[in-house]
Amino acid sequence: MQRLLDLGEGLDEASEAHRVETVLRAGIADGTYEVGDVLPSPERLCVQLGVRDESVRRALARLAQAGLTLGVSALGTVVTDPDEPPSGSTIQVRTRSGQIQTWTLPRTQSPHIRAVITARIKDGTYPEGSRIPGTKALTEEFGTTEGTLKSALRPLKKRGILSGTRQEGTFVDSSARSRLASAELNGTDPRGA
Repeated sequence: MQRLLDLGEGLDEASEAHRVETVLRAGIADGTYEVGDVLPSPERLCVQLGVRDESVRRALARLAQAGLTLGVSALGTVVTDPDEPPSGSTIQVRTRSGQIQTWTLPRTQSPHIRAVITARIKDGTYPEGSRIPGTKALTEEFGTTEGTLKSALRPLKKRGILSGTRQEGTFVDSSARSRLASAELNGTDPRGA
């Protein structure tokens, strides 16, 4: 089953992203990268493994979705314990030079992303029936991962405000504005938060 999911995501066993993910998972499993360690930068991983940036980005996103890593914007990616995810607003990390640093964790992005998307639908920036920007554009705009973006958009899709598929893209439903207005009149959170 996982092989089919990987193939659907373009991560078959021969893909660069799958290879990068396998190498990093092995390094985490064998203690090369311990909880709290900062992984090499994506640029360094590209050079070390002879792969494209896109492959490293996809592999890191999959590790984050599995709870094995946490990307902290402008600082790097730290190894985490999926059974004891970071809590609070800071995390202690060990940099590649061995120095211990305290990093401030980003606040959860999902409510913010939903609020921005909803506001853009209401003000007509994203008209009903139009396609919203793609995953790459939105993850770059919000400085987040694909997994966080999907989590943020999921309630909007569930409420019928957004729809679409991976191949077609994500569209604003033709009745999105009336659904948002109706939810507000009923006193419910139209974003599904």
